[in-house]
Amino acid sequence: MDCCLCGEVIEVEEWQLPTNEDTLFGRNAEPLVENGRCCAECDNGVVIPFRMLNAGYTPQQTIEIAKALSTLQDYRERKNA
Repeated sequence: MDCCLCGEVIEVEEWQLPTNEDTLFGRNAEPLVENGRCCAECDNGVVIPFRMLNAGYTPQQTIEIAKALSTLQDYRERKNA
C-alpha cells in the first residue's frame, strides 16, 4: 500500500504485528485524508503536527514535538536495522 500523502510504499512496522488487515499498513492520516493511510514519516512530520495545531498547540510547541517524534523514529529504525 502507498502512503496517501507522499506516495511512498508503506512498510509494515514491527509493532503492528499481529493485527487485523485494516490497520496493517500505515497510520491514520485523518483529518488530512479521510480514510487515508500514511507512512510513519508523514504521520510524524505532517499529520500529528496538523492535529496539534488544530488542538491549540502553538507553532513552537508543535515544532518541538515533531522534532522529538523524528528522533524517536530514527532511533527505532537504527534499532531494527
